[in-house]
Amino acid sequence: MFRLLISSVFFFTSLIMSGQPGSFNFQMTGDSVITGSLDETLFAYAELSNDSPFQIQLLMIREVNEMPKGWGSAICTDVCQAPEVDTALQVLQPNTTQEFIMYFYTNESPNTGLTRMKFINLADPSNVFFQEFRGITSTSTSVAETQNNDNFTVGPNPLSTETTFRFSDAPNSKLAEAYLVVYSVTGNEILRIEVSGKKEVHLKRNGLPSGPYFFKVFNKTKVLHYGKLLVQ
Repeated sequence: MFRLLISSVFFFTSLIMSGQPGSFNFQMTGDSVITGSLDETLFAYAELSNDSPFQIQLLMIREVNEMPKGWGSAICTDVCQAPEVDTALQVLQPNTTQEFIMYFYTNESPNTGLTRMKFINLADPSNVFFQEFRGITSTSTSVAETQNNDNFTVGPNPLSTETTFRFSDAPNSKLAEAYLVVYSVTGNEILRIEVSGKKEVHLKRNGLPSGPYFFKVFNKTKVLHYGKLLVQ
């Protein structure tokens, strides 16, 4: 009887705690408008953060999915949904951040796709965010449009044996606990390199098959750089 009473107390306590509203935040960590080459997968990066001490359940709804013929889009967090799935449930643990990625699957024709997402806290419907994402492909888009700027360059690109990522603003607090990740066009992680405080990172091909890849440089709070990498 005593054991049953204790179990009941824990059960109802957990129900009460799970009912606490808590609030989450949504922010873009990259551009919401992504341009790319024909027949490539485009990625738009954002993050969902829970700064409360309570678990939060989010409903993610793709309200608009205007895709040209032959295109598709997908909702991705720790799991990527199939292109035909418009809603997904995401659990945010207390004081955690979850990456969100909108995928655009394109084809060989230049075109534009548009999605509009709604993120709503199931325990507090007033805690809601909306975000539009747009993917654009063009015959004029090339790897030269990778995010080279005064603080970041990558070259040679295309690469045959080796390329170098240069961070001219290092050392920088943004590069603390930062990583470089290279992905395949299907979104699979190929490799990960810690770049914390480094001015240069050399990436050797090491048998990497020819073709297009994507990369991003990010820290704990945001995506700092991203772009395309072509291996010849």
